[in-house]
Amino acid sequence: MMLPRLLLCLLLAFPMPARSAESPAAWSADGPAACIKAIGDAVDRADVEEFKRRVDMDAILDDGVERFLKAASYPQVAEQLPPIAALIISQAQRSPQGRQSLKQLLVQQMSAFILRGVGSGAFGGRPSQGGRDGIPPLLGDASMGRKHILSIGEAKTKGNGWSVPFTVRDEGNGRNYPVVGTVRRESQGMRLVAVDNIDDIMQSIATEVME
Repeated sequence: MMLPRLLLCLLLAFPMPARSAESPAAWSADGPAACIKAIGDAVDRADVEEFKRRVDMDAILDDGVERFLKAASYPQVAEQLPPIAALIISQAQRSPQGRQSLKQLLVQQMSAFILRGVGSGAFGGRPSQGGRDGIPPLLGDASMGRKHILSIGEAKTKGNGWSVPFTVRDEGNGRNYPVVGTVRRESQGMRLVAVDNIDDIMQSIATEVME
């Protein structure tokens, strides 16, 4: 299913990557690139609390699901979905209340799935106790394979934060995904708060589904 594959490719589980030519400030202990590395370290350690501190999952998932539901309202996108999923989405979008309920359900289920993958060590490359037990039906075909960053590009100032490009590899499907994330300094430190090229990622995954 396109939706779980889209959002799970945004997970950041990676070993120490090779540093590229960012400025020293970008790679300082509290710089934007160091934030991305800290997320990977948290996944490697199965440290859920640190992962949540470094990643604004609510904002990223809310944005991803919102964009997906908008795209799913077009027939050419809906026809790529499993028939049951397309029917559920179509019916839910007939009213604002139904759409909001579906959106909240998807965000909640994906958040729980991601935190389970991090906490169990599965997204860090370790065998997960309990296998796929307890995975919501909507995420039944989502990859539990390791996700790791192949490279990190130059962090550039963007408004009150930084734009940080990096490439994520999903070992579950053998695909690479170029990602551009927004990192901002918040009260708890540097945090990944958005994925700027989520539309491009959606298009890439839509193409995969059609292959």
